[in-house]
Amino acid sequence: MTSIKVILNRSRALKDGSYPLVVQIIHRRRKRLLYLSISLFPDEFDPYTEKILIGSRRLTQNLEKEAGEEKLKS
Repeated sequence: MTSIKVILNRSRALKDGSYPLVVQIIHRRRKRLLYLSISLFPDEFDPYTEKILIGSRRLTQNLEKEAGEEKLKS
């Protein structure tokens, strides 16, 4: 059985005080962490529902920046 969770890695604080968003996969008792290119503050993430709270301006700006970079590559 496989377990997948989205978590904030609270043990790795970044310089601005935010934490990286991580996908945790546990399969056959082995844990793997997949780091995403998204960092959030604790008040921007709900750990119980594992969802990013609506209205996170920093996340919106990061996603728009990445979308712009993808358009330049095309």
